[in-house]
Amino acid sequence: MRRFKGQKVDQTVDIILNPKSSVAHLEGTFAKPPFPDSSPIVKDSNEFAAPDIDDIEIDDEPPLHTAPSSSCDVRSIKRAKGAEREQLLGMSDDDMKPRLRTPDEIRANYRKAEDATSIAADARNKLAERQEKLERISRRTAELQSGAEDFSSLADELVKAMENRKWWQI
Repeated sequence: MRRFKGQKVDQTVDIILNPKSSVAHLEGTFAKPPFPDSSPIVKDSNEFAAPDIDDIEIDDEPPLHTAPSSSCDVRSIKRAKGAEREQLLGMSDDDMKPRLRTPDEIRANYRKAEDATSIAADARNKLAERQEKLERISRRTAELQSGAEDFSSLADELVKAMENRKWWQI
């Protein structure tokens, strides 16, 4: 290595006086397992033997608590949820399920009237709807215009008030 002005730096290496002692120390450190075994140590290999089939005990007692996965429980839960839904929404299952209608019923509900009076009535209704929309739009436009005028007057007042001040005086 060199210093700033090109002079060489003395490189000294720390030499270990007794390398065998440090190796023994490392060897002792790494020879241990990092996590001690929590299982009990079996001293005699004959103590542990495979269990005999006669030693195994089987519990034949039925479980005390059954899971709610039986079909009766599931049905009762669904019925309770349906009743709760009916109470909250105020509608019955008949209202939720679509009913089968005949083609004549569908045509009667969705057929456009073909006589002149019904066509004129539809046009009159559409005209009234458009007029209401235009009135709402004109009211909203007037509100926005008055708001813009108020903002403009406030901005003019602010400009007049700040006209003689410098930026560091603000």
